[in-house]
Amino acid sequence: MLSKDRGNKQGAFKMTITEEQLFDALPHGSGINCDWEIVECKVGFMAYNSFHCMNEHGMYDGYADFYIVVSKNLETLNPGTWLERQCVDFKLRFQGKLAQAKNTKYMLREYLEDTLAYSLDNNLVEKGE
Repeated sequence: MLSKDRGNKQGAFKMTITEEQLFDALPHGSGINCDWEIVECKVGFMAYNSFHCMNEHGMYDGYADFYIVVSKNLETLNPGTWLERQCVDFKLRFQGKLAQAKNTKYMLREYLEDTLAYSLDNNLVEKGE
C-alpha cells in the first residue's frame, strides 16, 4: 500500500512509493523488452532498462540503455485548483554515447517519457487513491 499523509497545505495526499510498487508499475513491451533493475538511492530509486530500437525497415538496430531516477514521493500538480492531481516525478537519462546516438536517431526521449509517465501515473497514482 502507498502510505498517505495529509501534512501539506492544500490537504492533498502525500504518497510514498516502495520499490515493489515501482517495479509493478513500470512498463514492459513496446520496445522496453528487458527486465527492470531497481536500486535505491538518496532521492528515491534508480530504475535501469534498455529500449530495443527498430530501424525504418523493421529490423532491430540494437539497444539504447537508459535509466530513470524516481522520487519516492508523488508530486502535486496545480495545487488548490480543479486541475489538482498527483503524479510521479522522474528524470530520464541515456547511458553512454551509443544510447545517446540512438536517442537522437530514433527520437526516443519523448516516447519513453510519455510511456513511463502514463504507466507510472496510471499504475501508482490511481491505485493509491
